[in-house]
Amino acid sequence: MKKRYSLDPENPGQAQKIESTLLEGLEPPQPSEQQRATIRAQLFQRIHASAAAESPRVTIRGNQGKWRKILPGMRAKTLDQHNRAFLPDIEPGASLPMHCHHEDEECIVLRGSANLGDLKVNTGDYHMARAGSRHGKISSASGALLYLRGTRNAA
Repeated sequence: MKKRYSLDPENPGQAQKIESTLLEGLEPPQPSEQQRATIRAQLFQRIHASAAAESPRVTIRGNQGKWRKILPGMRAKTLDQHNRAFLPDIEPGASLPMHCHHEDEECIVLRGSANLGDLKVNTGDYHMARAGSRHGKISSASGALLYLRGTRNAA
């Protein structure tokens, strides 16, 4: 059994009195009705702010969403129309023709490898095509899954 610490082991009665007096200051406060109403209002404001912060989140599971065919050997799934994020899935040998970018476009290779014109990108690689740029056709000899996201320039 653990021995309890005493403020004054030689005078336990006096120590108990001092301890009780000190602990009185630690008793939970009893807020007034006005204080309770203010605390409740602040708590609900925080709850609503937290819920509002969560609402813009978008989650699409791997087995969710609709794949649509965009070209022979190439399909895509839209992840977020507002932020122009989607997954193109390129079958081996398929390609997308040369095109110009009207906004910055970020690309991350999630699986496989692809050629973006003369540039070869592999799993884990990141590529940014700036607005106004163009590159040769996008193709894949072995197949690839890409993450693409268009972003508007701040300028």
